[in-house]
Amino acid sequence: VAGNVITLTWKAIENAGSYTVSGVADMPVVVEEPKYEFTGEYETEYTFQVVAVPADEDNFVVSEAATVTATTEAEVVEPAYTEVTVAEFLAAAEDDTMYQLTGTITKVVNTTYGNFDLTDETGTVYIYGLCSPEGAQKYWAESGAKLGDTITIQTTRTSFNGAPQGKNALFVELVPFVEEA
Repeated sequence: VAGNVITLTWKAIENAGSYTVSGVADMPVVVEEPKYEFTGEYETEYTFQVVAVPADEDNFVVSEAATVTATTEAEVVEPAYTEVTVAEFLAAAEDDTMYQLTGTITKVVNTTYGNFDLTDETGTVYIYGLCSPEGAQKYWAESGAKLGDTITIQTTRTSFNGAPQGKNALFVELVPFVEEA
């Protein structure tokens, strides 16, 4: 099993002209080699029966069915974003690529839309608008974000008047700043 693909192999049967594989709705399937590859749904159990069919049916009989059960793996879902540093984000091209950034809020410009500077050890970038995880704008107050907090966002790389920025950033996580006593 590899992902949602099940590969059945078996020892060749003497005098077999073909093999019949059955067990799934669009089967049986006749194959000439002792191998069959099936693509199914993810995380699903399948049971197959394989029968050897003789080339010379006058002198040999169809074999008993061999049965095997296999379960496909869970689908691997790639993240819809690329995790980067601020420096990598600033160097990126302006396109639809979604980036995930984590840094400290070092300047708050607008608390209605959530415009702020995000700084990590590699640099600072202006974020034009903080949105809810679902994309609703004006999420700053609801997020609880404030100066000094560490925030994780997902955003695309844009620019305004030649200056790079993130726009309409999706809120991911907030770690409040705590002053040491």
